[in-house]
Amino acid sequence: MFMERKEIMPVYRNVLIDVYDENPYKVNKTEEGLDLNEDFINSDSGQIDKKDFFVECAKVLEVGPECKFVRPEDDILVDIRTMTPIPFYGKIYWLIDEGAVRAVINNNLTERF
Repeated sequence: MFMERKEIMPVYRNVLIDVYDENPYKVNKTEEGLDLNEDFINSDSGQIDKKDFFVECAKVLEVGPECKFVRPEDDILVDIRTMTPIPFYGKIYWLIDEGAVRAVINNNLTERF
């Protein structure tokens, strides 16, 4: 049986995102040479851990009709504690409420907002 390709669209104030594997805006060292690496040695366990900032960088794929600030193709910083996984055609996307967006990254935002 032929399976028709379906589309997916968020509703209300929901935003469909794809989280970057690595934040494309992150800098690992300052100009002065200060290391901003997220790895550190946990003094309790002696193991190497990562700092958890509860924020991820993601690409906005689609937005619901009630979204006010976020648009497709924006990059955003989002609170990861609010993300819901959405499996779709073998890939995991994420759904968030627009209120979970902490910052929008794109050109001409001053004009837009």
